[in-house]
Amino acid sequence: MNPQLKDVLVSSVKETPLESYVEILMPHVQPAIFIEATHEETPTDPGSTHAGGWPDLPSGTPWPTHQDIPLVFLAQFNLPDLKPFDLENVLPPSGLLSFFADHSGPIFGHDASDAGSVQVLYTPAGPLETLTPPNEDLEVLPFTSLHFGLTYTLPSPGKGMPEDLSEASNEDDDVMDAYYALADHEHPHQDRLLGLSSFNSTPTCPPEGDVSEWRPLLTWFQLAGTDWMDFKLIVGIREADLKRHDFSQVWGVLGH
Repeated sequence: MNPQLKDVLVSSVKETPLESYVEILMPHVQPAIFIEATHEETPTDPGSTHAGGWPDLPSGTPWPTHQDIPLVFLAQFNLPDLKPFDLENVLPPSGLLSFFADHSGPIFGHDASDAGSVQVLYTPAGPLETLTPPNEDLEVLPFTSLHFGLTYTLPSPGKGMPEDLSEASNEDDDVMDAYYALADHEHPHQDRLLGLSSFNSTPTCPPEGDVSEWRPLLTWFQLAGTDWMDFKLIVGIREADLKRHDFSQVWGVLGH
């Protein structure tokens, strides 16, 4: 049991019906890395962590496209910035993760044609240059500096909720309501990396995939002024691919 993670959970459930269930919850908690805007104006170095603006990539890197349409740059994460909060030690220790997505409409993630509508580029540490959008009409999100911290995620109700807590919720609706809120729509950090999926109805994998093989890499809600009609963008990755640091087959889907 990581004491820092426990402190984060204790603080979150304080003065809620879940306050007395921390010891029951802890074995089911999975760590995640929260993302928050700092509203600083400009990055200091190529490869610095930020959302929006323009990406920094190796010279000659083609701009990611889906069905010949350029994707919108969402964010880039300098991996050493994430290292202190990656309790699972699953992300590469150095380099850059850059996220791109189709921001022209909903990313349903239910059809094979959705493959490539979200793309993640992993760049090992090395020289970078700022890429400008391939055409003037491509949306550029407002530049936003970011910082990170440790947070928790809980299994969705009905998908791993602790048995003792489930029994308690049968006798007290407030327990279930509090759990559902913290596992989903009232989680204190809606924008995050890793952790557990925060929604039930939509799988975080392609339609032919096994959902048990997948996990969220990025949960993106409202950073950098993005708006998917109040949905969250979930970027899923296979556990096996994450262990290999292979980000070429991620899958994007919108969910509550």
